Amino acid sequence: LTLYYIGLQPGTAASALPAADRVEAQCLNPPDSLPEPTLGEKMSQTLQDQTEQLTKKVEDFSQYMTQETFFLQDKYLALNQLKRYLDALERNYLRAREEHHNLQLQNHKDKPINLGEFDPDRRVEGGIFRLGMLLEDIQEQMDGSKGSLSSLLTSYESAHPFCESSVVSGIADPPERRDAETPSLHKNHEGERSQTTDVIPPTNQLSKEGRKCNLCLHM
Repeated sequence: LTLYYIGLQPGTAASALPAADRVEAQCLNPPDSLPEPTLGEKMSQTLQDQTEQLTKKVEDFSQYMTQETFFLQDKYLALNQLKRYLDALERNYLRAREEHHNLQLQNHKDKPINLGEFDPDRRVEGGIFRLGMLLEDIQEQMDGSKGSLSSLLTSYESAHPFCESSVVSGIADPPERRDAETPSLHKNHEGERSQTTDVIPPTNQLSKEGRKCNLCLHM
């Protein structure tokens, strides 16, 4: 499915990115490194890594969505999953920033600690903003493709009124009426009419055009 193609799992937006408390815990217990970065720097770096990972997923999906081998509805599912990832990232950023601010306030009262700055160059904030813009662009492209498909189907139906009206009448007329009006035709094409009503798909399926063409050829 589309979600797995871009490395996403359905229903995992909340667990895909660590919460703010886990971000802080990772920062308080880092691996041995020299020199020791400040808490603000470590919190910022953790969020920066998450932003870069999500950016890679969005860019991969942006290239993937141009392929015509998957249904548009599958692409919308993947897009919605990416939006949930972005929402989780934004919440983590806001929580971490608030936590850093609270620690700064406590730092003035208790023993001073060098907390450092949180996202000093606003790189993480800028990356999250760009992700939102990129997802909006993808949404507009997909909506445009959806509108073009609807126009194409409408044009096809207008150009083939006999085929469309025959399909509708074949479904709407009761069996008794069809038997009374065309008994010989019912006998010769009973199996064909049964097949016709079985293969009529919902109007939102992309395979509607091909099936209507086959129906017209039989008629």
